[in-house]
Amino acid sequence: MTTYFLSWIPRIQDWVKLNVDGSMLTHLNAIAGGGVFRDYKKDWLGGFALNKGIGSVVDAELWGIFIE
Repeated sequence: MTTYFLSWIPRIQDWVKLNVDGSMLTHLNAIAGGGVFRDYKKDWLGGFALNKGIGSVVDAELWGIFIE
């Protein structure tokens, strides 16, 4: 197993960054997604998580992009 270390890269002052992702429990075909808002200082501004019901891996990832 490979270990990756991720870190925050500061953005331009007065900008807000939104990170989103979707996920799936394959044995249930259940999909969900969520996101986080952070400012240029790494401060948490807010976040969200939603259960999207039944769907595919593609549905989950597309939901992450389009934030229905």
